[in-house]
Amino acid sequence: GNPSTDQMGSRYLPKALSLEVTKRWANSGVWTPESLCKLETTVKAKRSRARNFMYADQFSSMLIPDTQSSQMELCPLTMRELMDKTSPNNDDGWHYYYTHPVQKFAPELMDHIGEWKSLGVRETRVFGAEGMLPYVSAWIGGPRVVTQAHYDVANNTFIQVHGTKTFRCYSPSRAPELYVYPDAHPRARKSQVDFDNPDLNIFPNFHDIGPPCFQFELHPGDALFIPAFWFHHVEAETQSVSLNVFSESKARILAGRIFSTMLPFGSNLTTEEKASCLKATSHRILQDLDLDAREFIDQYIFHSRYSPLFTKGYTMHGERAPLAGSDTEVPISFKATEASIESVCSEVASKFKSFSEISTAPGDADHIRGICKLIAAHLIEMWLVQFLGKQSLNPSTFRALAT
Repeated sequence: GNPSTDQMGSRYLPKALSLEVTKRWANSGVWTPESLCKLETTVKAKRSRARNFMYADQFSSMLIPDTQSSQMELCPLTMRELMDKTSPNNDDGWHYYYTHPVQKFAPELMDHIGEWKSLGVRETRVFGAEGMLPYVSAWIGGPRVVTQAHYDVANNTFIQVHGTKTFRCYSPSRAPELYVYPDAHPRARKSQVDFDNPDLNIFPNFHDIGPPCFQFELHPGDALFIPAFWFHHVEAETQSVSLNVFSESKARILAGRIFSTMLPFGSNLTTEEKASCLKATSHRILQDLDLDAREFIDQYIFHSRYSPLFTKGYTMHGERAPLAGSDTEVPISFKATEASIESVCSEVASKFKSFSEISTAPGDADHIRGICKLIAAHLIEMWLVQFLGKQSLNPSTFRALAT
């Protein structure tokens, strides 16, 4: 069968799937370490002394430098070496992890998963040409390797083909407790918190995260559907080989429409005028979402995304600096100007309203609201960089924007 949104149930929730096709893949023998060893290919695996892996976005504009990238390195390995390094017998002190689209690193394996396209969740036929094309990737790692809690903007159908993995899933509404990296950071969409050893001085709200909304243990042949924007923290219990299919989500399309909204500010405005227009627009958009604009900018954007980075003593430009020094940029005095922002705000408000189409189930209202908050934060960060430059990503700007 094909996991259309009907099979996923009408709820916007992660869901275990029982699919004959994925059981067949797991039983085919193609995805065992013994079989993968025989592939004549060299891959670039990641290795790290820590067991937590986070995927930095190579394509982000790197507005905020990635201070953690030194903890992880790429190493070229043959498939046989990768299988040795990820086996429970490896004792070289490193954790290894590899992911790549199957079509690119081992096209011959595509023949064994010919039905993979049927796993793309088609909730978005209505969107036509706007949609992304689904693709299938492999994920290979050793025991205890963790993929740090994060959300994807695509729908994710995940298939375990060898070994065991545990998924802990959290609602999009739990972002403040998870301290997501800012969107301008290469690790955007991922939690900053080390789940093994959380620093509650830097991440006090993580204390309230509680148990995951859902926990799944996946064995060979098991499949899991994770809707776009749901956080998932993934741990391999054994050496593990998995596949996943990302497919277009309605949430991603709707978010894209919001991000394409043009602000009617001329380039002839002074920095101060742009800042005041931006503040007025942001506050109005947040009010239309029934959010307290001051609290949202101060708590949801600044304290849960940026503040931990400053606390660790980084300025936004990469050099280490004492905390006091990171706040010496000239504060922007936001003066009220009569900008014509009415039309932009009503356009954005109506685009946010269409998020209710993602799910009409009353029980999903909190999850959908969580998605809207993530997108509102992204929108405000994006506009700040666009109109005031990346140097505006500092505590004084957020303070001025919030008051």
